[in-house]
Amino acid sequence: MTTTLNLSSVIVMSYPDTSPWDIRPKLQNLDPGPEQLEPGPDFSMKEVLDLIAPPARNQAKKAGKNPFYFMCGDNPLLLDHPDAAAAAEVPLQGYTEPTPLQQVDAQPFSLLSMRSEEDGPASAALLVRVLFEGGERRVLKMYFAHEWTSTADDAAHRFSTEMAAYSHFVRFGACESRVVPKCYGWMELDRDALTTALDGSSDLPAWFHGRITRGLESGCGVRALVLEDLSGAEPLSIHNISRETAIKVMQSLHRVHSSFVLHGALDRRRILIVQGEDRVVWVGFSHAKCGSTLPSRRELLHELAQLWSLVYEKLLPDALIGLEDDDVGRSLWDRPMIVPWTATGRALVRRPLTANIRDEIKAVLYSYPVKNLFDWDPPIYNLAPAVKDDDQYDTPELISAIFKVKRNQLFDNPFYRWYGTCPLTDPFPPWTPGLPKSWGSYKVPDSLPEILPATKVEILRCVDVYARHPMFKVRLDGEERLLKVFCGGWPKSEDEGAVAESRNDLTPVKKEYFAEVSAYAHLLQYGACEAGVVPRCYGWLYLSAQQITVANGAIAEAYMQTKTSASLTREAPTFVAPIFNDGGRTTGIVLEYISNAQALSLQNISPSRAELVLRAFARIHAAFVVRGDYRNVNNILLVEGSPDRIVIVDFDRAENPVPPRRMPAFLSELARVWHMMYWEMVSRYVLTK
Repeated sequence: MTTTLNLSSVIVMSYPDTSPWDIRPKLQNLDPGPEQLEPGPDFSMKEVLDLIAPPARNQAKKAGKNPFYFMCGDNPLLLDHPDAAAAAEVPLQGYTEPTPLQQVDAQPFSLLSMRSEEDGPASAALLVRVLFEGGERRVLKMYFAHEWTSTADDAAHRFSTEMAAYSHFVRFGACESRVVPKCYGWMELDRDALTTALDGSSDLPAWFHGRITRGLESGCGVRALVLEDLSGAEPLSIHNISRETAIKVMQSLHRVHSSFVLHGALDRRRILIVQGEDRVVWVGFSHAKCGSTLPSRRELLHELAQLWSLVYEKLLPDALIGLEDDDVGRSLWDRPMIVPWTATGRALVRRPLTANIRDEIKAVLYSYPVKNLFDWDPPIYNLAPAVKDDDQYDTPELISAIFKVKRNQLFDNPFYRWYGTCPLTDPFPPWTPGLPKSWGSYKVPDSLPEILPATKVEILRCVDVYARHPMFKVRLDGEERLLKVFCGGWPKSEDEGAVAESRNDLTPVKKEYFAEVSAYAHLLQYGACEAGVVPRCYGWLYLSAQQITVANGAIAEAYMQTKTSASLTREAPTFVAPIFNDGGRTTGIVLEYISNAQALSLQNISPSRAELVLRAFARIHAAFVVRGDYRNVNNILLVEGSPDRIVIVDFDRAENPVPPRRMPAFLSELARVWHMMYWEMVSRYVLTK
C-alpha cells in the first residue's frame, strides 16, 4: 500500500523518532523508482538522450534549471499545512546531553596528504591524513585559533560546533552505524611536533607549508579532531549517483538526525561515497546545530526535504543529461521547503491535522465526495498544480529534439511528469477495517419530470449525425434546447421497465437510457446542473410518430451535408426507429443547448482549464454520480469566456454507486481524470504551446 497524499505535516510530529521509510502506508515518492527516472519503455533511452541531452544542457545553463528537474515527481516532504509549525514543537524524545569528546594524547606522526575543507574563503580547517608511530592512519581536522572559547573567533566556534556534533554521534550511535566518520576524540597538537612533521614532508604543496607556518608564527594554538581515514571516498556527484545510492544518502541523513544533529551546511561535497563498501558518509559539521541549540523537528525534516530536492531534482536529472554545474538548479533545493499558503477569504473547511498517518488519509481523502476536496483550507498539495514557468522551454533546439521522439503513447512524452504527482492514490483495500462505509447525507432523488405531449417541440436540425444516440437542436416552448434520443427496445410502461431492470435483462441501449436518466436526476437534486458543470436538464419526453419522421429527415439532411470523399468509409448514421421490438415508444431527454462549446483538446488545454475539469468532476461526484466514460475528451466541452466554463456531457454510462460497495469509485475516477489532464494533456501543452 502506498499513498501520494502529502503527509509531511503529520510526519513532522514524530520525526526523527519515526523513520519516513517505516511509515505505513508507504510514501510513494519517498524513493522514486526507475519508471520515474526514464521517459518510457517504447524507445531506446540512449536514442532519446543522444537527441535531447545536448540541447537540454544548453537550456539548463540559459534558464538556470535543468529542464528535466521534475522527472522524479514531487517532493513528498514539503510542509503544506500552516498548523505544522505548532505541531512540530512536540519535544524531541530520548534526548540527554552527551559526554564531551575525550582528549587523546598527542603522538608523533608523519604527514601523508592534505586538503583545505571547502567552506569558502573563510575556511579555518585543514584535513590532514597522517600516519601515527603506532601504524594507525587517521585524518586530523586541524583548526588554528588564539583562544578556544566558542565565541572567540570563527575557527574556535567551528571547532566547538564540530566537537559537539561528534559527541552526539558517539553517544547516539551514528559513528557506530558508519554514516559519519568514526571519531577517536580530539588532541592538542604540539607546535614543535607539528613543525618537525612539516619539515619531514618536503613533497607537500607550498600552500600547505605556508598555511601551517603562518598559523604557528601568529601564535595560534592548534587543535584537531581525530577521525577515521576515508581514503578513496569521493564526493557525491552525477558520476556516482544512482537510485540505490540516492536512497542510502536520504536514509543516512535521517540517521544523523536521529543523533539530534542538524547538519546545517547541505552540499553534495559533504556527502562521501566510499567505493567498494556500499557506504555513504556525511562530513563537515562545523555549521551543525545540536546540544544547547537543539534543532526542532521542523528544522530536521526541512533539511531532509532539501536533501530530497538536491538528490531527486538536481543530481539525478543532471546525471540524465550529463550536466556538471553546481550552480544550475541550486534554487530548487536551497530554498524554504514550505508550500506557500495564503488565506483566500472563501468559506472553506479547515483541513484536519491529525497525529496519525492513517487517520489523516481517512479524514482527507475518505471525506470525498460529501466534502469537496477543493474546499479544504489549506488546499491539498498538488490537487490543482501551480502553473509553472512554461516559457523556460523556448530553446528551439530542445523542442525540435523532443519532437523527434515518438510521442504516440503517454510515456513517450518525456515531459509527462511536468506537473508532478497526483495526490489521490487510494492506499487502502476496500476491506480495510475502519474505513467510512456510507454517506449520511444521501437521499434518493426525485424522478426526472416528464415533458407532456401538449408541449410544443420543434426539431430544427441534427447536431451530431454520427452520435451513438441521435441529438437534435430543438425549440421547446420557444426556447432552444438539445434533445438526446435513445433508440431501441423501450419498455411499454414504466412498470415493465422496472421489472426488466430487476431481472437485469435490459438491452445495452436500455441500460444507457436508465443510466442517463438516473444520473440527471441526481445532478438536478444535488445542484450540479445549477453549478453549470453539466447541461441543465428539463426532463424527458415520448416522441410522436410525426416527430420521429422529422427527426429522421434531419439526420438524412445532415448526413448528406457532411458526406465527403473522406467520410464515405464512416459508418452510416443512427436513425430513429419508429417501431421497436417490444412495441415501446421512443424516448428522449431534453437538455440545455450550448451553442458556443468546443471539445477540450491539446489545442485549447491549459493548466487553468485542467483544474476546471477536475472541479467539474468533483461537483458531479458530489451528486453521487460516477461519470464512467471519463477518457472520452469529446464529452468534455469548453465554453471560452471570462471565466471559462467546462461542461461534462453524456452520462449514458454513468453509475450511481450504492453505499458502501462502491465508495472508492469516486476517488478513483477523480485520480484518473487528474492523470489524463496533467500527464496526458497539459504535459503535451508544454510542447505544443
